[in-house]
This record gives sequence, C-alpha cells and structure tokens, in this order.
Amino acid sequence: MSKSMIEELENAGNAFREALDQYLDVCSKIDDLSLCQGVPRHIPQSYLDKLHAEIAHSPSHASKLQRTEAIVGRIRNRVAQITPIASLPLEILGHIFHLVAKPCDLVPSNLGESNSNSGFSTPTKPNHVINTCSHWRRTAITLPSLWTHIDILPHKLHQSGFVARAETYVTRAAQLPIELHIADTSPFKYDSAPFGRFLSSISTRVQSLDMAAIHGREPFHNFIFAKLFSSDGSQSICTNLTTNFAKAHYIIDDFLDCFDVIDNTFHFTALRLRGLFPGWNSKVYSNLVDLRLLTAPRDDRWTQIPEHKLRNLLEASPRLKIFHFSLQITNQQPGDTPPNPVRLDDLEVLGISTYRDPFDAILQPGYVLRLLAPGSKPLQLSIRHDFQVFDPYDDDAEEIYVHVDEFSLDELVKFFQRSNLTRFCVKDRCPELGRLLSYAPNLEDLALDSFEFSLTANNPLRHGGSCRLNSLILLKCYLSVDQMDLFLKHCPADLLTLFKCRLHSEEGLFVKGESVERLPKLLERYPATKLIFQSSNPTACWDVID
Repeated sequence: MSKSMIEELENAGNAFREALDQYLDVCSKIDDLSLCQGVPRHIPQSYLDKLHAEIAHSPSHASKLQRTEAIVGRIRNRVAQITPIASLPLEILGHIFHLVAKPCDLVPSNLGESNSNSGFSTPTKPNHVINTCSHWRRTAITLPSLWTHIDILPHKLHQSGFVARAETYVTRAAQLPIELHIADTSPFKYDSAPFGRFLSSISTRVQSLDMAAIHGREPFHNFIFAKLFSSDGSQSICTNLTTNFAKAHYIIDDFLDCFDVIDNTFHFTALRLRGLFPGWNSKVYSNLVDLRLLTAPRDDRWTQIPEHKLRNLLEASPRLKIFHFSLQITNQQPGDTPPNPVRLDDLEVLGISTYRDPFDAILQPGYVLRLLAPGSKPLQLSIRHDFQVFDPYDDDAEEIYVHVDEFSLDELVKFFQRSNLTRFCVKDRCPELGRLLSYAPNLEDLALDSFEFSLTANNPLRHGGSCRLNSLILLKCYLSVDQMDLFLKHCPADLLTLFKCRLHSEEGLFVKGESVERLPKLLERYPATKLIFQSSNPTACWDVID
C-alpha cells in the first residue's frame, strides 16, 4: 500500500461522491417536474426507454457499492492500529493459541539422538503462550481445549516435575478428552508410585495415546499400558493408538503382549503403528477406520506378517478408510492361485512403501494390492517402490543385473482397473506409467517424487485413454524440458507444480535460472497450464506414506 494508491483512492472517492450527488440531483429535478400541472404525461418512447435502462442499472449500483464497502473494510481491518492482537475476541485468540501450540514437541527422530543432558529439552508448548503477558495467560488458562495434549518425559533431571506439570494440564483441560504422548529418554528415571497414580486417574479420559519407544525400555511401556488399560477395558474411551519405535533392535520384541485379550474390550478406531504392534491375533484389529503397519525407520529388520493374518486383519475392519503398509509378508499363496481380494467399500487412502536398501527389496507391493478391492469412492494411492529390482550379485561380478518387478506391475494394473483412482503418488522408478494411466480415467492429481523419466521422442508416454489432470506435481525430479514437453503433450494438466526439481538440456544441467526462463516459453504451447514453483512440499497434506 503506497501513498500514490491512497491518493488515487481518495480522488476516485471524491469524484464518485460528486457524480452520485449530481445523479441524485438530476433524478430529483425530473421527479419534481413530473408532478407539476400542465406537464404532458405522454413522452417520446426514447425517453421511456432511457428511464427503463436507468432502473435496470440500479441493482448493479447497489451490488458494486456493497463490494466496495467490503473491500475497503478488509483493507482497514488489516491495519495493525485498528486490530491489535490484544483486542481480538476470545474465540479468535484461542485459534491463534492452538496454532502456536502445535505441532507436538516430542519428535521421536530428534529424541532418539538425545543421549545426554545437553541434548535434552523439556516440552514447552503451550507454556510459552502463558508466559507472554498477563492477558494471554488469563485467556489461555480459560481455554480447556488448549491443555488436552499432555507430553510426559521421564528424564532424571525433571522426573519430580513432569507429573505435577501433567496434573496441572489435566485440571485446565476440565472434562475434555486427553491426548497423551509419552516417550522414554536418556538419562532415564521415574517414580512409579506417583506416576502410576496419575495414569490411573486419567485412564478413563485418555482418547489418544502416542507411545514413542526411543530407547526400548520394555518394562516402562508395559507399566504404562497396564495402568491405562486395566482388565476392565470397557471403561476406556481411547480410540487412537500410535506407536513409534525409533531405534528398534534385536533384543526388543516387536509385539505388545498387553493387548492379547480374548474379548475386544478396547474401542480403537485408529492404529498408527511403527515398529511396535499388538499381536496379529489380537482383537484390537477390529472395526478400524485407520490402520498403519510400518516398520521402524532405523530397524535393519522387517517386521513380518503372514499373508493370511494380514487378510484376517483387513476382513475384521470392513469400514477401513486409511491403510498404510510397509512390513514383510510371509507365507504367500503362489501367484497362480491368488487369494480373493477383501472388499473395502470405504477405502480412501492407501500407501505402500518398500523403502530400504535398493539391493534388498523384501516387500513386493503386488502382494498387498492383490488383497484389496476398494469400492467406488475416490481413492488416493501412494507407492514408494523401485519397480526396477537389483538382482543379487557377487562382489567379483562386473555388472549389476536389473529386472522389472513384473508381478507388482501386473497387480498394480489390476488394482487400477477395480478402483476409482483419483490421486496417485509414486516415488522412484515406475515403468509403463502411460499404461497405468490408461486404467485411471478419473485421475485428477498425479505426483511423481524422485522419478526417473525415460521419455524420448521415440519413447513417448503412450496410453489408451484421454487424460487431463487437475494437477501434475513433480518433486525432486531430474528431467529435461523436452521430456516435460512430451509429458504435457500426452498428459496435459491444468496446474504444473515443481518442487526441488533439476532441469537439464541434452548437453547437461542448466545454469541457475536458465530453466526458469525456458519453462514459460514451453508453456506458451500449453496456455491452459499454470506453472508454480513451490518452496514447500506440495504433497505434505496428502497423507502420503513416508
């Protein structure tokens, strides 16, 4: 907003008011004249037409005045002097506090690196809100929803205070359900008596439990589960269980014995499990809407599940909406006698990841895909898998042999055919992408992450269907402008988004800025496509499997 723009607004306003006064004056004169005696009531048709035209324009005048008032009002309200943060209504200030208080301080990947006092920091949110000023403190304390997320770290320097802090949060949360987040730390110490009493006191209020097993202290985790989920589990309201085993290793079992119950006394609807799981026969895998079975990120092993047990888990949750999977499937039926897929009419999000060492791809996505039969609802599929598999080789061998995972590609085609796929994200290499797209006539958004393009004029993206995307997203891709031209030619998009891509010519990488200059020229041939260079991950809100 500049001085010249404000002056232009003032001049336009003065001219508008002067013209409006003049318009009103003319209308009043004609009105007065029409009331005078002796003035003929019959007027030429052209005059009558002009009166009709003015009446017809009147509604648009009112609409434009309302829009003008709204725009000027928005401009004024954005000025800090008009709306200082201290004068905001309680509801708006509360929303701001919630934004400041998230995300959670406890990030397992960070805590896992903390092996000393210097590397440890206590959770601070939302305490920093109440330490800003007395007005904010009074406001924040009166907002129960701000205190429902409770972080507990049994660190030996703070073990006397973490229970007291948690009890304060519980009091401020009033009667609202609690989100409890617990992680072990190093150095580690806790007093079981007061901690156990606290857990028992909130066991009927914990709606969401997030357990981060950083250093693998199994007795500590069993103690927590025993206090929160007593034998009378029917009193628990916990619906969401999240586990994260950041540093899984061979001396710790993958499975939680506390959930091996005969009857389903638990009421979970969402299980987000990474490296730490209830046993595969547990009744907790029932009536779920969100199921995520993921291998621990720093575990050299792959947690295993037999194919028939995975099928049992899926059949126990027919209303499943979200399914993420990155475990090793064992005891598979042979490919020539595949099992019948499980009908999941509500499935909306599916993610499969085989990410490990490229020379040791234990999981083939085809064994997961063939178990699933989605309904007619729009489906998002994300796959992190290199369909070009490295064969085992000797250290003395001169070449590394590569073959295509044809089994998974064929199962992917079949899955496309029986699904209403509207959003697809694929990471690494995926041969025959054009063939896949021909089986996704309703595809709206396509994201290619770290994708290797093999498009050439002699090898274009060929597919049998008509494909126009709402958005094409390229993340960390390495491709030429000519390859992008071929892609847009055969699969046009309304929006093209680039994130950390490297563009090159046939001779090599562009110098910095040259690709930016070339792309608008390319898009002149595709005027319906809008180009965006994005600095943040455009698929962050997609719930893509990591």
